[in-house]
Amino acid sequence: MDISEIKRFLGQDWTDTETLIRRSLDSDIGLLNSTNRALLANGGKQLRPILGLLVARACGGGSVAGDSIRFAAASELMHNATLLHDDVADSSKERRGRPTVMSILGGPASVLIGDFWLVRAVECILSAENRTGEVIRIFSKTLSDLAEGEMLQLEKADSGDTDERDYCKIIYSKTASLFEAVCVSCALSVDACQEWVEAVREYSVALGMAFQIRDDMFDYSDEASVIGKPVGIDLDEQKITMPLLGALSSVDAGKAAQIRSKVVAIHGNPSLKDEVRSFVLENGGLEYSKARLSEYVAAGFTAWNTGVDSGNYVISDNHFHENRARGLLLQSSRGLCTGNRFYRVQGMPIRIVMDIVPHLWQEGTGVDGLLVSGNLFDECDYGAWGTQIEISTNINGKPAGGIVFRNIEISRNLFRNPSGLLLNINNVGNLDFIRNRVIGMKDIAPVLTGNKTEAITIERNRFSK
Repeated sequence: MDISEIKRFLGQDWTDTETLIRRSLDSDIGLLNSTNRALLANGGKQLRPILGLLVARACGGGSVAGDSIRFAAASELMHNATLLHDDVADSSKERRGRPTVMSILGGPASVLIGDFWLVRAVECILSAENRTGEVIRIFSKTLSDLAEGEMLQLEKADSGDTDERDYCKIIYSKTASLFEAVCVSCALSVDACQEWVEAVREYSVALGMAFQIRDDMFDYSDEASVIGKPVGIDLDEQKITMPLLGALSSVDAGKAAQIRSKVVAIHGNPSLKDEVRSFVLENGGLEYSKARLSEYVAAGFTAWNTGVDSGNYVISDNHFHENRARGLLLQSSRGLCTGNRFYRVQGMPIRIVMDIVPHLWQEGTGVDGLLVSGNLFDECDYGAWGTQIEISTNINGKPAGGIVFRNIEISRNLFRNPSGLLLNINNVGNLDFIRNRVIGMKDIAPVLTGNKTEAITIERNRFSK
């Protein structure tokens, strides 16, 4: 599903958000209006308002409030305001393949237009019917984060001593903080309970961090040209990002210091950029980044599934590639998991659990209605944790006393070269494991049933070597 399909899914909610953004930018100054129209026509992916609306629907029983529209629009206006300011700070001549306002009208005009967008974002929030003060404080914190993140990045560009802690603070401040602001605000707009708000907060921060790591990887990847992003821009600006940090972690201190000195010297000697890029590619920088990105993706799934039962959810068309621990943690009812590929996930590709240890954590409240179908499990559980799909309970070290997982169908999946069981279950009622294809199964029973299971159907599965 691409961005345009998601916008169609959001329907009138998205139309209303776009309309509010356009109306918010109306002015009787001709130059300002024409510039705003050009910026809107080249507006990028608009991820932040889309995420806000999706969160509002998930927390609001499938519908959004008028304030959800206002907060979503505010996030897009604020995001573009910061880009107009960033272009001046970074002396950027192009953005999204087009000349920047700074390159056409100059730095002062870019700053003034950014200020205009920022004020109109604040006006959207101030027009809200509820929680205005609370949401203003949320977005105010984000603006503070953005300024601090930009200043830290400038400081570290000069010193060349960025470590992973610095990097994570920078990308939280410059990217994840606004993801957090719009998602939390939109959850509040539909009166989500505090547990859901905190789950949304964790989810949005993890998503924002993963998004920025992926974006930074493009600077070292041939994929950048496919999506229209120039290669090497971060190095031009002497930014040390996750791929370079990963490569630096694989060499001794002397070599790392040498590479850092080259990054600092790039302005005076641009040819050093190719040397640094080759160093990253030859020393596992992208692979390291993929692993860190996967950890944030897993944290986002865990946060969402722990806190929010959206009342009908779909997880589809994802690629879980060599995750260190697990792929998906499913804990909510009435869900569909389809079209995903799990490749060499070290532990269980899918866990459906209720895991409660008093005063420490609580994950899951049981599942009623779940379809896991049409997924590929490719050489998973190579760490020999025991199974491809686990459905289990742990209540302070013991299984639950009754059925807590009901009406689950696992069908039409392909398991290729599984290491261990296909399915390990307890506390399950009415489960169908049917029409699955298994290639390269070891000579063991495919399904292990434990405590409190009933009405389990295992039939019409195909096994081959």
